[in-house]
Amino acid sequence: KFAQKHAQVSIELVASEDTLDLLSQQIDVAIRISNDVASGLIAKRLGFCHSVLCATPQYLQQHPTPQQPEDLLQHACLGHRHVGRDSWPLRMADGQYQRVPIQVKYCSNDATVLLAMTLQHAGICMLPTNLAQPALQDGRLQQVLPDFPPEALGIHAVYASRQHMPRLTRHFLDYLGECFEVG
Repeated sequence: KFAQKHAQVSIELVASEDTLDLLSQQIDVAIRISNDVASGLIAKRLGFCHSVLCATPQYLQQHPTPQQPEDLLQHACLGHRHVGRDSWPLRMADGQYQRVPIQVKYCSNDATVLLAMTLQHAGICMLPTNLAQPALQDGRLQQVLPDFPPEALGIHAVYASRQHMPRLTRHFLDYLGECFEVG
């Protein structure tokens, strides 16, 4: 929709789970999902990415359903290469977040790959709620430890500098802000 409003714009979308160097890659704006945005960059918070711990009912029939976060050490867990490779930040009963150690049996840098592996009964995974929601709704996945939700990650538009920023880049940042307000 942004390109339709601004005919002079050409868009190159680079999809990567890795943190790219904006300057060397000549990237005007990056969308990063993290609570740790690299120093030296400017970040505009757009929203939050909420996650859910889940597994298939079949996996949970073969393994005792975790009752407490420390029970996760007894399970095969699927970890994201950049978020939750060896621990997951869960909200404890006191309302504070604590990194809970996990045993990662499978790891990937792509959430859709982790979803596919989880659906194949590979173990327990922390997935973005919007990605897991259809499978949770139709029963292919079941939420695990609902009383200990994962910490939400910030969704940020990240750019290198406000100085000499093209007007279209500023418009694009404003557009992203409007999109996340609506969604």
